[in-house]
Amino acid sequence: MELNHNQFIDFASLSIFVSIIGTAAPHRRAAASFSHQQALDELIEYLNMMMDEVVLPEDANEEQVRQAYADNLYQPVEIIKCE
Repeated sequence: MELNHNQFIDFASLSIFVSIIGTAAPHRRAAASFSHQQALDELIEYLNMMMDEVVLPEDANEEQVRQAYADNLYQPVEIIKCE
């Protein structure tokens, strides 16, 4: 069955959450997720990997994540919702 490309327009507006580390290229890193929690999890996983140890527990809140990045990598982080 051939599908008309117009059939997918209703599904095109899906929100994503972009987690951004740093402010200046080329050191800025961004990752897209489908929920705020997934974006936060991405930040936690990345920091723990960069530090080669568990710096943040998996259930850390957003403020703890921001502070850990400031303390360990000296980089700001943010999560932006894109619609």
